[in-house]
Amino acid sequence: MLTLLDEHVFEKIRIEAKDRYMADEQKINGNKTDYAWTHVERVYNLCVKIGQAEKADLDVLKAAALLHDIGKFRASPSGHGIKGAKIARHILKKVGFPNEKIEAVIHAIERHALLKEKRKTLEAEILLDADILEKFGAVGVAAVFLRCALAGDNIEDSLKKHWKWFERMKDYVQSETAKKIFDERYRFTKLFFKRFEKEARAEL
Repeated sequence: MLTLLDEHVFEKIRIEAKDRYMADEQKINGNKTDYAWTHVERVYNLCVKIGQAEKADLDVLKAAALLHDIGKFRASPSGHGIKGAKIARHILKKVGFPNEKIEAVIHAIERHALLKEKRKTLEAEILLDADILEKFGAVGVAAVFLRCALAGDNIEDSLKKHWKWFERMKDYVQSETAKKIFDERYRFTKLFFKRFEKEARAEL
């Protein structure tokens, strides 16, 4: 585990990122989205937990986590990592983040939205791990219902669609620490979905 920077550096990044993020969200979605700032904070917490266990560079990981969705409202789902990386570079330079670590942050941000592209660093793998994990468990289930309500979909069709997506995601979790967390969250998510199906059919 490597960390050299004071917390005030990450607080500067957090302020810059949150202000820009919330402004974009308000402008485009009127603040009605499950990808709120709280998602970023949950990914950040997971990155710190996994990064500590995997002995990652926490400076790179914390910065990448705080900035990973900065391009969310400015590009397509697959393109928001690349768009966000450009914005992140500007913010990192503005707050005085070490030049020698900027490229590692940029790489992690770019690749977290490109599932089929190879991640060249441990930090990039952990960022994607955390972003996937955040979509499982109690938080993940809550997000499914929120998306369902915002889109005006019926619950049954929405759950079926998301379960297919959930099943694919388990193949992308890389770090051993994340796999352990994923197993527990996956079991909870699957149990909830199966329970919902039985109740919907009046089997319970």
